[in-house]
Amino acid sequence: MTDSGDKQANDPLAELRTSAEARERHVRDHGSQWALKVSRWAGDTGLSVVRDFDVLTDLAWEARCQGLGAPVVISNEQLVGSGDPHRDAALAVLALQGSRFDFDHRKIHQILSIIGPHLLEEGNIADAFELFARLAAGEQVPGEEIRVVAEATSIRKVQHLVLHGLWLSPHASYGSLMVDLGRRIIRQHPNDFNAWMRRADGHRRLHDYQAALDAIDTAIYHLPAELLSIHGDYARQRFFITNEWQMHDVIIRLGQDQQNQLRSTVTAYGDKLRSEYQSMLFRVMEILALFTALIGLLAATVGATVAGDLTMWERIGVISGASIFLIFFFVMVRLLSRPDRRTYIELPEVAHDPAGL
Repeated sequence: MTDSGDKQANDPLAELRTSAEARERHVRDHGSQWALKVSRWAGDTGLSVVRDFDVLTDLAWEARCQGLGAPVVISNEQLVGSGDPHRDAALAVLALQGSRFDFDHRKIHQILSIIGPHLLEEGNIADAFELFARLAAGEQVPGEEIRVVAEATSIRKVQHLVLHGLWLSPHASYGSLMVDLGRRIIRQHPNDFNAWMRRADGHRRLHDYQAALDAIDTAIYHLPAELLSIHGDYARQRFFITNEWQMHDVIIRLGQDQQNQLRSTVTAYGDKLRSEYQSMLFRVMEILALFTALIGLLAATVGATVAGDLTMWERIGVISGASIFLIFFFVMVRLLSRPDRRTYIELPEVAHDPAGL
């Protein structure tokens, strides 16, 4: 037997770790028993789900592509436990990853409740799946809790699991977390196109569209040429980013136009109200000045009439002088208190073109 044959006999998962063709062949050859076969090998070889999390994930994805996803071929009874922790952990990871690929957060919660909290405690795997399910369900998980789970593991695909949950979350507030976690993965694996893609979505949620375009373009650059369907997905995401950027700019511009129009309208009406107030005050002062002049004239007339030692012409002179003074007083009050006259133009309504044309 050759060395490769000996290695395959001693570790039947060896080829599955490195060969996509071997994983495809394994699922095809074993059909609905592919997951149980892997779990038996895991029990026989003492497989560590931390070390082999990647191959289990890749197998779960390949099975889904062939219509034999783990949730279909693994029953709840099989998850209850065989007594072999290596076998049970491998089967649980396959079932959880299959449910994750289906975005089935309810099934993930169900599986976690069946297997218990300790089976996948190593590598923080159980916590990461629970967090993914909560995020995918739309729950608003505190950012610090997400950081704790993401930073507690060094397994790249577990970090991707958290990033995937953030990507599925409807909450835009996770943008900075997505960018930070994407950077952490990319720092160790610069060619990780999936991390670049989800980092791009984080930038988009932060309205940093230039950074989002740079990230999605980098993801497309690192994407293997044969992954045509994923290329189509990334191209659509790029279009979505550019389209949202354009809409964001239009909304900002329309908002500024509305603010400017509102400011001009408020200013114009404020000036108009101020003018009307000044005009009203001027009229009040005119009335008061006229009333004061009439009182003064009346007082002068009465005084001149009752004065016994004045001739008629002297009385007429006193009354005339008082009248001239009071008329001068009234005119001066009117001139000094007259408000500035301004011409106010009603602002026309502006019809905005939503397309900005």
